[in-house]
Amino acid sequence: MTMKHRARASRDLTFPYALLQMFYWMNMAVTAGYASFFLLGAKLTNSQIGLLLAAGGLLSALIQPLLAAFADKSSSLSVRFLMMLMSALLLVCSLLLVFLFHGNIAAVSVIYLLAYLILLLQQPFLNAIGAESIDAGRRLNFGLSRAFGSAGYMAAAFLLGQFSVHTGPVLVPAGIAAASFALLLSSAAYPKVQKHSQRTGGAAGENDGVAQSETPPAASRSRTEAEGSIFSFFTRYPQYAVALVGLLPIFIGHIYINNYLLQIVRSKGAGSSSMGNLMSVAALLELTVMLIYGKLRTWRPDSFWFRISGIFFTLKVLLTLLTPTIGFLYPVQLIQPLGWGLLSVSSVYYISEAMAPSDKVKGQAFFTAVFTLGNVLGNLTAGFLLDHGGVFAMLLCGSIVSAIGAALLLLSGSHRPCPFTRKSHR
Repeated sequence: MTMKHRARASRDLTFPYALLQMFYWMNMAVTAGYASFFLLGAKLTNSQIGLLLAAGGLLSALIQPLLAAFADKSSSLSVRFLMMLMSALLLVCSLLLVFLFHGNIAAVSVIYLLAYLILLLQQPFLNAIGAESIDAGRRLNFGLSRAFGSAGYMAAAFLLGQFSVHTGPVLVPAGIAAASFALLLSSAAYPKVQKHSQRTGGAAGENDGVAQSETPPAASRSRTEAEGSIFSFFTRYPQYAVALVGLLPIFIGHIYINNYLLQIVRSKGAGSSSMGNLMSVAALLELTVMLIYGKLRTWRPDSFWFRISGIFFTLKVLLTLLTPTIGFLYPVQLIQPLGWGLLSVSSVYYISEAMAPSDKVKGQAFFTAVFTLGNVLGNLTAGFLLDHGGVFAMLLCGSIVSAIGAALLLLSGSHRPCPFTRKSHR
């Protein structure tokens, strides 16, 4: 390998970042995807599970801004270190769950809540690591990296589905431990990069589908011109405010069919093995849109893909409601790439392109906050609906609210690209 090739390889962080995505989403598959399986085994009711998961989402919404502000102000603590610290805490929680599963229900509930909370708190820091790498001028293909995340989710969901039939719910904390340990190691091995504020120059990108950033002269003006109150932020981006309002009910429906998939498959005569198979099929299909998103951006702008994703979220909830047997749920997963798969990638580019550099973090933070609020409301209402109306009532409610959200997302329009950013979909 020539010196030129070595230099280029050292600047490309796609693979190290892909490992972070993979192990994080493996953990999400286990902790969130199999939460009902584990907690029902621990003798909790659907309403209690809903309250526990909602509490995790609400606490994360309250803690995330404080933790992010602390990380931004701290000169000694890096985002990478915080990822390592949270991974270590998750590992401790998972080991406690293994030993306490057959013990006190209250202790198991509190520790699982803590594990779920830590996992939610990690997500914005995972995105921040990628953003810092891009701002430092390093090459990073976000779509490809996120595809590794889906691959990890698929593998974890499938393996737990197959083995949980024989081992029971205790396999869940064991899976959390394995994924947390792998994430701890990959975070420790991730190369250190300078924060954007520490850089004096910019770096330009070159390939489709590779997220890069520039720092043009205009970006060096006072940050206070682009910053300000929440009101001023949404005054600058009114369409984004409408989009966020639409995303909230969409996320509620999304929580119904993801966190409570076990209850859905049981209502159709199947069990945890089928749940794992469905989760892995959905994650596998997500890979397609994530791998080709660079090409999709050359056909239509990011705002287009962002807005139409809501239609497919709604279709998936509705068809899940209408399918009579477990066999029909497998073709329903074909919609997954155009729903969650499309939104998870397009939203990152959409916010990056539409907003000024000093507004991008806030844009991502509001997106995360709305997802968290949808998580809270989805879990709270799902537990109640399941205990009082069953799976049919939950999915009917999810279809209605998701349709309303999809309509609002379509009506949100598209942003005019910010003059500080490149129009990379050309």
